Amino acid sequence: MSHPPTDLPRLKELALGTIVGRGAQGASSGEIAALVTGAGAVPDRLAEPMVLSLLGADRRIERGEDGRWRLRAAGPAARGAAPGTTFVVVDVETTGTGVDDRIIEIAAVRVRGGESRETFQSLVDPERELPPFIEALTGITGLMLEGAPAVRAVLPRFAEFLGDAVFVAHNAPFDRRFVFGQAERECSIRFSNPVLCTRLLARRLMPDLAYRGLDAVTEALGVRIADRHRALGDARATAEVLRLFLARLAEMGVTDLPGVLAAQYRKGRPGGGGGLPGKLGAPGA
Repeated sequence: MSHPPTDLPRLKELALGTIVGRGAQGASSGEIAALVTGAGAVPDRLAEPMVLSLLGADRRIERGEDGRWRLRAAGPAARGAAPGTTFVVVDVETTGTGVDDRIIEIAAVRVRGGESRETFQSLVDPERELPPFIEALTGITGLMLEGAPAVRAVLPRFAEFLGDAVFVAHNAPFDRRFVFGQAERECSIRFSNPVLCTRLLARRLMPDLAYRGLDAVTEALGVRIADRHRALGDARATAEVLRLFLARLAEMGVTDLPGVLAAQYRKGRPGGGGGLPGKLGAPGA
C-alpha cells in the first residue's frame, strides 16, 4: 500500500528505518523508495530525486562511494547509547489482559553493546483453560501447554536470566505487571530492575508516527517480525527496535543509562525545545 506523498515526516522515518535496518551494507536509493512508496521495486535512477529530497539534508546520513546510504559513523552511535549496560528485552503472551489473567509464554533477548545475545523462552501452564481467541491470536493451544512448567518453575529461571539488567518491553507496563506480579505472588521474588518501554521511546523518537504499537513501529523502522504474537518472535523484534533507538539516542548525545531511562518520559522532540538534553544527568538536565 502506498503512503500519502504529503506525509513527509512519516516518509522520512520509513527511509531512515530502511537505512538503519540494513546496517553496514546500507541501502540503495531504489530500496529506500520501494519501501517508502510501497511500489515493490523502483529503479535507482527514478528513486534518486525523491530520496535526495527526503534525506539529502539529514546530517545523520551519508552516501558512500558505492551509492548506498548509511548512518554516518560518529562517536558513540557506532554501538549505541549506554554501551556498557545490559538490557533484557521481554515479551509475554497471556490468557488475557485482566488482573486475574496469567502468563502462557515468556521470552527474552539479552542485548549488550548494541548486539542481541542469549535468549530465554518457555511456555507456561496457566493452570486454567485457554480462551479460544487467545489460541487464534497466538497459535498456542491448550494441547501445547499440557506438560509445560508452571509459572512457579519458570519465573525463578527467568529471574536468573534477567539478573540486574534493565527490563525492556514494548508497552512495558503490561509485561511488567504480569512478570513482576506473578513472580511476587507465586514465587516470592521481588524485582527492582530499571524498566524501559520502547513504546514510550517511540513517542519521543518518532513523534510523527500516528500509531506506536509494535506493528507500526517495526514497519516504520523496516524491522521484520517473525512469529508475531509468539513471545520470542516479538522479543527479538523489540530487541532490534531497542538497538535502533539506542543508536538514535547516541546520535543525539544521550550516552548513559540515566539519560536513556529519562528519555522515555521527556516531553517534546529530542534535540528541540523541551526535548532531550545533550547528555541527561548533566547540569540543567
